[in-house]
Amino acid sequence: MRKNVFKRVSASALCGCLALGQVFTGVNGFGAKEVSADEADPRLDGLGDTSKLDKDDAADVYESRFEQLYATMKKQNGFYDADTKIPYHSLETFMVEAPDYGHESTSEAASYYIWLEAMHGRNTGEWDGLGDAWNCIENYFIPDYDTEQPTNDGAYNPNSPATYASEWLTMDKYPSKLESGVTVGKDPLASELEKTYGNSNIYGMHWLLDVDNLYGFGRGKDGYSKKGALINT
Repeated sequence: MRKNVFKRVSASALCGCLALGQVFTGVNGFGAKEVSADEADPRLDGLGDTSKLDKDDAADVYESRFEQLYATMKKQNGFYDADTKIPYHSLETFMVEAPDYGHESTSEAASYYIWLEAMHGRNTGEWDGLGDAWNCIENYFIPDYDTEQPTNDGAYNPNSPATYASEWLTMDKYPSKLESGVTVGKDPLASELEKTYGNSNIYGMHWLLDVDNLYGFGRGKDGYSKKGALINT
């Protein structure tokens, strides 16, 4: 019963995987290779209208399609940087989106990486990929306490946690001027968290990484490579 419930959840969750996976599989014309015929699951042959399948059979079909997509993303299309295993935000480098370069990475991409490997592990019993994904997050996305969280030594003031900047309707007003004289709200959690954990370090992912070191800020977290630098926009 638990397996069937999981399969149904898997089938629903796959919709998000398919949408994100289009960037890597070439469905929208990015020029990536498709899974070859000999890699296709034979259970998909001749199914026709899958809406006529019962729920368990449909879940099996979605599981098979997930594994084909997983193989395409991981083995054929450069899902992540080969050296660091940091997932790219996009296969293509050209991008007009929140990240301004496709070979940057985001905390969303890292979260998706974890989910992708967890689903693959559940389907196949192969869990090494999940360990790799978790290590990637800890090694690159979570800022080092000593060198990359400079305000944790007491410089952060929870009574004045930010500087105000106005929002404007037109682009000509940006960049918006920082106004230190404007009163901002207080951080209601900082003291409680510091008391609970005994320090003010934050175990959480940074949003944006320059995987290819395009901007040249240069210091990666692995100690020898310039890839994977934490950046801000």
